[in-house]
Amino acid sequence: GSVKMLVVGRPAPHIPIVLPLSLERLAQSLPWNEIVAGEDAEESSSSKQLMSQFVLQIVYALDFLDLQPLSPFAINPRVLPLKESLAFLDSSNCKSRNNIEKDSGFGALRVTLEE
Repeated sequence: GSVKMLVVGRPAPHIPIVLPLSLERLAQSLPWNEIVAGEDAEESSSSKQLMSQFVLQIVYALDFLDLQPLSPFAINPRVLPLKESLAFLDSSNCKSRNNIEKDSGFGALRVTLEE
């Protein structure tokens, strides 16, 4: 998607929209104790919004890493809390199923991240 538009047909260096340092900074600012507590814990709306933003940025950064693995702007996935992100996706997907709401799309995103 958007990463391919950035790198295909454009001269190097390719600079992603999501930079590794900003992604790491966002990861450090998240209230992980609320997020990993499980689906019984009620996260605040702002925590959910930040976590959703973080997960989408991880997906973008992983796509950039896949297309440009040697770029100095590629992330190191080992420094990011991917397990916690998957736990958030799990809890969000379970909550939407329990409330019989329309799927938020996090279920498909979780499967993508696990691959």
